[in-house]
Amino acid sequence: NVHILINSPRSFHSCTTYTDIPWIDSITATIESLAEDLSACRYSSFGLVRWYLTRIDAINRQGLYSLHAVIETNPDALTIADALDQEQHLHGSRSLLHEIPILIKDNIATNDRMETTAGGLALVGSRIPRDAFVVQRLIQVDAIILEGWSARGDASSSAYVANGDPSGSSSGSAIATSAGLCAAAIETETAGSIVMPSSLADIVGLKSTVGLTSRSSVTPISYDHDTVRPMGKTVEDVALLLEVIQGIDSRDNATQQTRIIRHQNYTQFLLGVEGLRYLRLGVIRQVFHYNFRHHISYYLSELENRTMKSLRDLIKFNIEHTDQ
Repeated sequence: NVHILINSPRSFHSCTTYTDIPWIDSITATIESLAEDLSACRYSSFGLVRWYLTRIDAINRQGLYSLHAVIETNPDALTIADALDQEQHLHGSRSLLHEIPILIKDNIATNDRMETTAGGLALVGSRIPRDAFVVQRLIQVDAIILEGWSARGDASSSAYVANGDPSGSSSGSAIATSAGLCAAAIETETAGSIVMPSSLADIVGLKSTVGLTSRSSVTPISYDHDTVRPMGKTVEDVALLLEVIQGIDSRDNATQQTRIIRHQNYTQFLLGVEGLRYLRLGVIRQVFHYNFRHHISYYLSELENRTMKSLRDLIKFNIEHTDQ
């Protein structure tokens, strides 16, 4: 069983009526500010999701300077949002993440109508048997999986610098968060894929101890180094997301290590300048080694209706489709 830690002590009331959604400054909107607006019935989740989808349509692949930060949107997002509006009306909100639109990287499995390909055309159409553990956690607090980022599409562009290098495999998610195409994002990092794009996109990205969050049903590079972590506009947003997605998973041995220190409330450590007193810096002195062949083979073995059964199959596909 999965036990979700509700991350907000505040009480929410249910909405009976909604106003038409106003203009939202989605570039600066945080999880807490969106949650406050939803709680105050300033707009519905349906209206909020429609706002984000409209913004994605306007600047992601169209216009003079398209970002190419989102590869696809969840075709069921509006239906899910409408259902959550009904639940909010009857029972109120479960947490600060209730009805909040979140972007998920394309290598994190979502057992829905969106693809999970890790940026590779070879995995298009493969079926994932279950949601990733971190996705299950988000769904159980009624966050909305709005969209996905993937290197499968065109190269992403910096949200701030024309033709600027956005860096890293999580660059689309960093751009989308920074440009207000989602409230926040859940991404993966092996060596720099979160912190580097976050830095260039002027947002907050976190990579913490391996094992704090589960990697089950996440396309692997190295189980010794892979992590699943949040991106957000503020440190508080990242802390709120970490409270939900962290946890022990029977399908990821790293999460079961007793040395992992967990907290139910990470926002308690947001101490401002005072918090820097406890800052520790690490220096990398050894080269990382990845056992990619073994890890990717195990992941591929779980896919349903798959044609890619091994690393050899992936390499063969890439050689045969070099023009794509």
